[in-house]
Amino acid sequence: MEFVRGIEVADRVYRFGTRRINWYIVEKDDALTVVDTGLSGHWNLLVEGAEALGHMVSDVAAILITHGDLDHLGFE
Repeated sequence: MEFVRGIEVADRVYRFGTRRINWYIVEKDDALTVVDTGLSGHWNLLVEGAEALGHMVSDVAAILITHGDLDHLGFE
């Protein structure tokens, strides 16, 4: 499976996931917001993505889940 790692789709909004599953990191000031969380196997992408943006996972201030499908509820 090919992963998408941090493509900036808008100012300070980065897309992660796969060709069919998307989740996002929004960067604002010193905090991150994660929109959806992909699949459980995507945890490492969050760690890598935060680090690539100069952050740590502990900088995640909020997680927004748009709906309850399995491909939006990962990071077990």
